[in-house]
Amino acid sequence: MVKAFIAAIKERATGSEVAQALNPAQQVIKIVNEELIGILGGETRRLQFAKNPPTVIMLAGLQGAGKTTLAGKLGLWLRKAGHQPLLVAADLQRPNAVQQLQVVGERAGVEVYAPQPGSGVGDPIQVARDSIEHARRTMRVTSSSSTPPVASASTRS
Repeated sequence: MVKAFIAAIKERATGSEVAQALNPAQQVIKIVNEELIGILGGETRRLQFAKNPPTVIMLAGLQGAGKTTLAGKLGLWLRKAGHQPLLVAADLQRPNAVQQLQVVGERAGVEVYAPQPGSGVGDPIQVARDSIEHARRTMRVTSSSSTPPVASASTRS
């Protein structure tokens, strides 16, 4: 996929498609942006909320990919849109992951559900299950950057 992406950029950048109104650097940025949009689906998608709350959003990705930051930004966006998001700290293996999510949630003004201390202590599956019940009781949308893919907002960092 990466090779095809690079080939498409090279082809467009060296082809007759080069716009005269843009300098070469601007043209490359424009081409890369358009190719990325095409790879990622090419259209804007809206969140679809569950008919029966809570709506669960699971974030998955490699360690260091930015899931915790994205969870905070998503929580802030949802809060500003009038929702009551809940971040779930289910990454109980990575040192200080729970504390990191608590800081991100505090900065975003979003509640964090963190019943376990983390750093190798606790059951992430139980946290995920319990978070859904907690969200139902408090009518929340759940989102997190944390452990195993279960029916909750959790991923592995």
